[in-house]
Amino acid sequence: DTLDRSSETVFFTFPVCNKDCFHAAGSITFYGQGNLFLATGDNTSPFASDGFAPIDEQPGRKAFDAQRSSANTNDLRGKILRIKPMPDGSYICPKGNLFVKEDVVIAPQQFGMEYRTPNIEHRISNTKQRPEIYVMGCRNPFRISYDARREMLFWGDIGPDAGKNNAERGPQGHDEINRTKTAGFFGWPYFVADNQAYRDYDYATKTSGPAFNHDHPQNNSPNNTGLNDLPPAQPAFIWYPYGKNRDFPIAGSGGRNAMAGPVYYADAYPKTSRFPDYYNGKLIIYDWMRGWLMAVTMDSLGNFNHMEPFADSVRLSRPMDMFFSKSGTLWLIEYGARWYSSNEDARLSRIDYVQGNRPPIARLKADQTATAAPSTITFDTDLSNDYDGGPLHFDLDFGNGEHLSFNQPDTHREKEPILQNNKPVKTKTDFSHPTTYAVPGSYKALLTVTDAQGATASATVHLEIGNEQPSVQWNLAGSNRSFYRDGDTLHYQLEVNDREDGFLNQGISATDVSTSFDFMENGVNPSTLGKPAPQTVSAERFIYGKQLIDQSDCKSCHAIDKQVNG
Repeated sequence: DTLDRSSETVFFTFPVCNKDCFHAAGSITFYGQGNLFLATGDNTSPFASDGFAPIDEQPGRKAFDAQRSSANTNDLRGKILRIKPMPDGSYICPKGNLFVKEDVVIAPQQFGMEYRTPNIEHRISNTKQRPEIYVMGCRNPFRISYDARREMLFWGDIGPDAGKNNAERGPQGHDEINRTKTAGFFGWPYFVADNQAYRDYDYATKTSGPAFNHDHPQNNSPNNTGLNDLPPAQPAFIWYPYGKNRDFPIAGSGGRNAMAGPVYYADAYPKTSRFPDYYNGKLIIYDWMRGWLMAVTMDSLGNFNHMEPFADSVRLSRPMDMFFSKSGTLWLIEYGARWYSSNEDARLSRIDYVQGNRPPIARLKADQTATAAPSTITFDTDLSNDYDGGPLHFDLDFGNGEHLSFNQPDTHREKEPILQNNKPVKTKTDFSHPTTYAVPGSYKALLTVTDAQGATASATVHLEIGNEQPSVQWNLAGSNRSFYRDGDTLHYQLEVNDREDGFLNQGISATDVSTSFDFMENGVNPSTLGKPAPQTVSAERFIYGKQLIDQSDCKSCHAIDKQVNG
């Protein structure tokens, strides 16, 4: 149960620049022959390229030029590397890597400076070609997976940020899902998506040159230490931008962060716990920003057929990584909604495909969750359900020393309802359960539901007893509340009533109550009002803007109380 630090053997390193550099990637996976795939990011800043190709060749601007990394045959960044670790601390660069025609052995601690190979000419000819490279031309291949049956590597590559095409610069940004059976160059920073080409761009003079040629790409950057002539660029497997995508419309729109999960093979898992055979041979992909999982159907050669939502009823909070366990259960790491934060919704999750009897669904509601003492709270179990039908047993622990147990003969909701005057009639008994809390404190009410087969589910409600929420309302003295006519005089009185503290001006000071008024002509959008708000204005004034923010993906990169990405 301890980590033996003395056993550590460092057999491989690659460079990382920490100033003005981004995109670390870092996904690793082994496959059957003992080979290790390792993804590395382009280690390049995207903040001076307007969301297009970061190819700034000016002196002192190396961190803004991905040609020094992703498109450099003599650099290990912006790549997916393939090596085979050996017991003595050396590693093998297998035959079939992009620049390897026969296995190349790298001596321990030499890290590519000297190659042990019987072919001296091979060693000399590869001085500008790193033998570890399997895939080059990646931006940020954050998650990769390997399909051993198809002998195919999959990866998601997170793309640049341009929101629309620019004739002088190139295409809008796309995220990509890629796959390959052989080593190759996949375009970055010269191409994106289905080989849509960027134009050469002089950052000093702000002038554009010709579009790059995907059949004969060249790296002429002064920051390049490798070959000038690169292999032909390979198009992406699946690609999608921020907006709607005509090629893969099911991917949706909004922020994006493409990742490649495993390929599912049903016969690798027990029949009693595996997912349906329908998913056999399908690739599971996912998006960190959009929170979806997709199943991609391919033929035996890995050619695209179609994609569809996978477990779309499960709400995810930034899926970060996934794998199938030996039982066929899908495990996920969820990062949580905010970047660089201790997210309360960060979690380890599992998705099971439940065969046969499904557990019931427990739902518990309370008419109050914060109230004075003593108070009677009424609980409702009406929304509890069992999709398989049949009787259910309910056990309700109120948390105050009282319990209630009862049976319901059938809680199946999918059967045809009984109608009377063309309206459904509720045929069940009363689902309301009142109980009294006499002593102030925090309580937890627990509902446990058990079906006829013994499967259970539970639900809880947390209660705070001892301080009831105040009642605040406008008394308009009988005036019309729905509409206003020009010239009308509005008579109003603000009424505040708190069970513990009293009434406004009778126990509650007027200085503890904040009010604000505004009048907007018909058609005025509240978000366009620029006048400053008084210090006493309540937060409700800004609710419209808050709703807009909450409905977007702004808070993925911008935190409320601190600087994150912006």
